[in-house]
Amino acid sequence: MTRILTATALILATAVAGIGAASAAELTSADRSEVRRLVPGADLDNLSSGDVNAIKGILHGDDRNRGGQIRAILN
Repeated sequence: MTRILTATALILATAVAGIGAASAAELTSADRSEVRRLVPGADLDNLSSGDVNAIKGILHGDDRNRGGQIRAILN
């Protein structure tokens, strides 16, 4: 009985951690809107987690030419 409960707890903990990791590597709707404002027609499908993190860094940083930097990531 203890083994079953331990296994169930481990499975649930792993599943919840996986869900959190997947959502952290996505742009929020506000970020998507801002990217599309800066780069009209931007294709935001199939971005890697590295691309998402780089774009978030640009959006929330104080850099200039944000549109050009994001365009470079998307191409």
